[in-house]
Amino acid sequence: MMTPAVAAAQVWGLVSGIPGQRAASRWMVMLQAFVDASGKGDPNVLVVAGYVAQADEWAKFSQAWKEKLDQAGMRRFKMNEMTRRPEIAGYFYRTIEEHDILAAISCVFDTRGLVRFVDEFTTPSAATHNLKNPYLYASRQIIENLAMTQEKMGLHEPIDFIFDDEAEKARLVPNWDWFRESLRPEVRRLVCNCPIFRNDEDFMPLQAADLWAWWVRKWFMDGNENGVANINLPWGAQRDIKRLHSTYDEAFLRSMLQESMQNMPIAQHQPKRDRGIKMTLPDPSSSWRY
Repeated sequence: MMTPAVAAAQVWGLVSGIPGQRAASRWMVMLQAFVDASGKGDPNVLVVAGYVAQADEWAKFSQAWKEKLDQAGMRRFKMNEMTRRPEIAGYFYRTIEEHDILAAISCVFDTRGLVRFVDEFTTPSAATHNLKNPYLYASRQIIENLAMTQEKMGLHEPIDFIFDDEAEKARLVPNWDWFRESLRPEVRRLVCNCPIFRNDEDFMPLQAADLWAWWVRKWFMDGNENGVANINLPWGAQRDIKRLHSTYDEAFLRSMLQESMQNMPIAQHQPKRDRGIKMTLPDPSSSWRY
């Protein structure tokens, strides 16, 4: 395992690939979004969420977060282990508020609706397994949503995405070029060449993303529609961090996935029957907030 100092340096140097050094390029990414998922394996809902900040701010944040881990005698922070100790979770959340974190981002994805749609539209085969993977869609949507909205939020540089999910890397990376090319040119310029995957034990911002993803999912499962908007944390919020949140229910999926399945290179599918799916506008509940 790398030392905290090295991990913090690599947060700064992720884009160039040289720890501690900034890439000498006008395309250097100064903004970084660290993202984690909550609900992997849950048949009902998946949440992908995290935070955006400047690379140098993440380096300072990492040092402060690691100091708190050491003080608490913890190897790493996992929100699902803190459910009976909210005071500890609140102690770590204050670190997020104490640093210049620019935005909280989140995406709720209807896993059950996705599987039901794919089963209806395709003949079962090994290839349809990828089409049922909500992580692929949710990862795409959180990146696209931020690219389309970030300038309204005052975020004008391209954003580098760092995910905590080595298991999904083999599925997401080979299809990245297809995803990026499918975006409008004005949006594509804000999306970096390929996401990065890192271990949350070494990269402290991924542990903060775990905290936010867990709460976004809890609010959704509890029917708390204003959880994200009001930051309904039990210890209270002391700073109003900008938030971008979207929810994708089955109605929205049916309007989006037919075209995606026809063009997506990850699977060749055979429709069960020759009938179209009516295209609809996104459900009003699937809104962006910032």
